[in-house]
Amino acid sequence: MTKLTLILILVLFAEFSTLHAQNGSLDSSFDSDGIVTMDINNSNDVMKSIITQPDGKIIVAGYSSNSVMDNFCLVRFNANGSIDPSFGINGIVITNYSYTSVASDVALQVDGKIVVAGHTWSGTENQFALARYNGNGTLDTSFGNLGIVSSSFINKNAIARRIKIQNDGKIVVAGHIYTLNNDFDEFAIARYTTDGALDPTFGNAGQVTTNFGSVTKNWINAIELQDDGKIVAGGFSDYLFAIVRYNSNGTLDFSFGDSGLVTTAIPNATLGLINAVAIHSDGSIFGGGFSVDTFSNFTVAKYNSLGKLDNTFGINGIIVSQISTQQDGIKDILIQADNKLLVAGSTFENSVFQFALARFDNIGNPDSTFGTNGVVKTLINPDFNLLESITLQSDGKILATGFIGNYPYDIAVARYSSGVSSVIEQTVSIENISIYPNPTIDKLVISFIPKNKENVFIKMFDSQGQLIQEKFKLPIVSGLKVEETFSMDDYSKGIYFICIGTAKFSEVFKIVKK
Repeated sequence: MTKLTLILILVLFAEFSTLHAQNGSLDSSFDSDGIVTMDINNSNDVMKSIITQPDGKIIVAGYSSNSVMDNFCLVRFNANGSIDPSFGINGIVITNYSYTSVASDVALQVDGKIVVAGHTWSGTENQFALARYNGNGTLDTSFGNLGIVSSSFINKNAIARRIKIQNDGKIVVAGHIYTLNNDFDEFAIARYTTDGALDPTFGNAGQVTTNFGSVTKNWINAIELQDDGKIVAGGFSDYLFAIVRYNSNGTLDFSFGDSGLVTTAIPNATLGLINAVAIHSDGSIFGGGFSVDTFSNFTVAKYNSLGKLDNTFGINGIIVSQISTQQDGIKDILIQADNKLLVAGSTFENSVFQFALARFDNIGNPDSTFGTNGVVKTLINPDFNLLESITLQSDGKILATGFIGNYPYDIAVARYSSGVSSVIEQTVSIENISIYPNPTIDKLVISFIPKNKENVFIKMFDSQGQLIQEKFKLPIVSGLKVEETFSMDDYSKGIYFICIGTAKFSEVFKIVKK
C-alpha cells in the first residue's frame, strides 16, 4: 500500500551480518535493552496496534481501563524508546466516550493526523467508534462530533477491529456485527468521508455486511487495500479461514473465489481463523492466524490474486508451524522488503505466554538466519506476555507491541533487528518534483518527470485533512516533464498539503496560501 515513507527495495543480506546484530535479536539502541514497558496510573493498559510516523516516532493504540470503564488510549514514543512529551499529556492521550470504549487499530493520514478505530457502548448496543487526532494528540474537532464518531448497524451490535485509509483520504473500518441474542455474526465494513460521515457511495449508505450462510459466525479480523482500490478482508466463517474481496464501492468482487468469498479448512485441524492479512506486490494474498489440532499452531495460507491456494507455498498453499508444544497463534503478518514473510503473535512456553516472531522464505520454509530455526521468543514479564501488532521501521527494524503482567496489564513495546538494512535505493517513480509559487496567491503549478508510464495522482488537502482537489495524469512518455495547475482563487489564506504519487510511491508538500 502507498505510504508517505519511501518504500524499501534493495537490501543487504546475511553476508554483512558481522556489521549488524543477529537477525531477530533485541535492539539495544531502543531503551538500552530493546524493550519499553509502561503503566498508566495503575490502570489496565492493553495496546492493540503500532505504527511509525515519517519522523521515526512510534504510536501505540489500544485502551486503558480505570475503575469505571475502558477508554481509547494512545501513547507516542521517540525513536529511541523514550516517551514523547510533545504528545498529549506526557506522551499519553486518553479519550472518553459516554460509555466504555475499546480502540483496536490506528492509522496515519497523509497530513500527519492520526485516526483510531474500535467500538463503544451506546447504552443499548456496541457501535463502531472512531477518533481523529492532530499531530500533538489533541482531538481534531473538524472530524465527526468534535473529533469522535460512533456508527450503529441497525438492531445489531458492532465491533470494529481494523482501519485503513484510502489514497483519496476516505477511511475504511472493518469488524463484525452480531444480533443482540448473539446467534448470528456477519462481516461488517463501513467507509467514512474525510470529515467522519458515512460515505453514501459505499455499500448501503456507507455500510456493507457479508455472511457465508445463514446462522453462521463470521468475523473480520484484518483488512488490506489493494493498489486498485479493492478491499481484502480476512477472518473466519464458522472457524474456517475466510477471505472476502470487495470492489471499491463495497460490492463483492465476483472474480475472486466463489463470487467474492473464499473459505479454507486447514488439514488435520478442528478449526482455524485468520487474524492478519498481507498483500504481495504480485497480487498474492497471505492470511495468517492459527489452527487447532491437539494444540494451536502458527498457520499461514497463501492465495493467488483469484483466491486460489498457491501450491508453490508450504504444503498445497498452507504452512502449519509448531512454535511450542502447546498454544501458538499469529496476530500480525508483514512482507519484508526482501520478500520474506514475517509473522508475529504469542507462544505458550515454560508455562507462560511469550512474544513470538517467525520468519519464512518465499516458499514457506523457516528462515534459518532469523532467531533460532526461524523463530524468536521474548519473555518480558514472568507472568504473561501477549503480542498484538508489529510494524517495520524505514530502516527495516521490527517493532512489536502488546500487553504484559498480571491484571491490570502494562504496555510493552519491543524492537528487533531484522537483518534488512536501511534503504539503499528507493522505488522513486517520479523525479524533479517542483511546486511553485509557494507561498502562492492565485495558482499553484506542479511539475515532475515520470520514470515510467504509471498513473500519477495529485491531491490537495486542506489543513483539516479534507480532500479538496484531485487530478490524475497518465504520462504518455516517461522521462518527459509534466505540468499541472491548481487554481487557489476560491480558497482562504492558510496551510494546505499537496500529495503527489503513484501506487508505489508518494510525497507530501506543505503549501501556504497568502
